[in-house]
Amino acid sequence: MQFDVDRYVQALPELDLGLRMPAAEFAARVARVRRECEGRGVDAAVAYGTEYRPGDTGWLTGYDPHIEHTLVVVGPAKVLILGSPDALRYAEEMMRIGEFRCLAASGIPDADYPGYQYVSLAEALAEACGQAARDVGLLTPPDVMTVEAGQMLRQAVTGKIVPMSDFMADLRYVKSDRELEMMRLAARLSSWGVEAMLRAIEPGVRELQVAACADHVMKYMGADRLGFTTIVMSGSRVTGNIGRATERVMEAGDMVVLGSSARYEGLTSALGRTVVVGGANADQAELISHAAHAHQLAVSKLVCGGQAREVDLASRDYLKTVGLAPMYNIGHGIGWTEVFEKGIASQHSAYCFPAGIAIQIDVGIVGTAYKGLPADRVGLRLEDPYIIDAAGKTERLTDLPLTGDVPGAA
Repeated sequence: MQFDVDRYVQALPELDLGLRMPAAEFAARVARVRRECEGRGVDAAVAYGTEYRPGDTGWLTGYDPHIEHTLVVVGPAKVLILGSPDALRYAEEMMRIGEFRCLAASGIPDADYPGYQYVSLAEALAEACGQAARDVGLLTPPDVMTVEAGQMLRQAVTGKIVPMSDFMADLRYVKSDRELEMMRLAARLSSWGVEAMLRAIEPGVRELQVAACADHVMKYMGADRLGFTTIVMSGSRVTGNIGRATERVMEAGDMVVLGSSARYEGLTSALGRTVVVGGANADQAELISHAAHAHQLAVSKLVCGGQAREVDLASRDYLKTVGLAPMYNIGHGIGWTEVFEKGIASQHSAYCFPAGIAIQIDVGIVGTAYKGLPADRVGLRLEDPYIIDAAGKTERLTDLPLTGDVPGAA
């Protein structure tokens, strides 16, 4: 591989890695949850999170769980983070609000943790409320939780479990100015990760080598975690739409789908690009050009007050005219988790875009024959992060071209 990743990162501008979410913002979030609990007549609220679905627990407390599962209890008296003893020091390092309690059920199965004091979920609810809790709100969709966690919650609650995940999704959907600032930084890191991969691609290079360039760049420049494992798929693998990099050696003429998602202070922005090893032939270039045009048409409809379905339909209707169709809807939310956020913009959406949101415009076409290109060699994604800020202005969070070679690559 000719690309020198160390030389690349040394040439990048430094970012303000001291940017942090203020503790007061977490306190304000907890206060909103408490007010909602009072309004619904529940004693406390519970959220659940894992490393790949940390949104509810992380958004509330700043603690993004690593490996172990985590519960957060919000009561009128206290906010408690419940996890394994393994996570104690890490949680105390990260969390911006609340207190940590060890919950044996969150640890590694059959592991022994002598010397730690444990609480049950029922005891944690009582501590958070200042008295025994009866009715409890569930902030996380129940299908996200493990069966064990769901059973534990049912056993701990003597009254009703009140669904509150829609309320939580609404809270997380509209971003604060500071959250959008974090997402701008994450987008810059993701952009550099994709650009590094574009520069590294050449015949004879393994997918994992290319992915390693993105991972190195994003972490070196300040990403604390990733929203998803870096995507590099080439040849016939592009028809899978998503997938981790493998040991496959890329060949000239292969389409290659790339994806990166850096996270900063928990928040992520993602990018997706598609290129051809050694340069595209006429049919490949035309296909990618159609996708890029469809992407831009979608962006033209991304305006505050605009109908969400128009973003999808603008792209979808154009692709129909050239015999193509996207595999999925064109827009989806982004923030604490990739994809699993409120903000889907499909052809069936019945809402209008508010101010203060983040959205991915994501055109994906897979497994579709196009002119001289067989279906088993066609797969692409062109994805960029956007926000509509508090003033209602639409902003693209990257300046990386949608198509074409990267200047200075090699």
